[in-house]
Amino acid sequence: MINEKIGFALNKIIASSTNGDYPLGLNKFLGATSGQGYSVFSMGTAEPDRVEEAIARAVRTLSENAEPDEAKGALLYIVGDTTLTPRELENSVGMLTSLMSNTSMGIQYGFSTKGRGSSTAILLASGFSKTKFDHYDPLAEVLGDGVLDPQPEEALEMGLETIFPLET
Repeated sequence: MINEKIGFALNKIIASSTNGDYPLGLNKFLGATSGQGYSVFSMGTAEPDRVEEAIARAVRTLSENAEPDEAKGALLYIVGDTTLTPRELENSVGMLTSLMSNTSMGIQYGFSTKGRGSSTAILLASGFSKTKFDHYDPLAEVLGDGVLDPQPEEALEMGLETIFPLET
């Protein structure tokens, strides 16, 4: 299910234009992901006429992995139905800037009017210097300020005393 959603999202972002689909294109995708820092992908869905809610959910998902205000740029792709208006697209970009608290962030967007049954916001934000997983260290969580002793006081007698470690 997850792979299917990722495939759907990537297809919408980099596919060629067709009637009702206005993707961002492979060049913009590569430009966003090949720069400095991390890129974080997220999606949000909502009722067909609730594009803003879908964007808010995508930003909330993004914020679980990185600080939204650190993003240098974003690709936003909105999947709506045939009632999606240019004003909704304009409001969506403004809302994304506001939710991510970064007015200097460059946002590029595309859209599709072929959505049926829900609105979907696909967000690829890039330029993060770190993610919330960068400092995740399970041993540090368990030990706190304690440090593992690199030289144990006790050792097992195994008859390997004649083997010396290689040091450079």
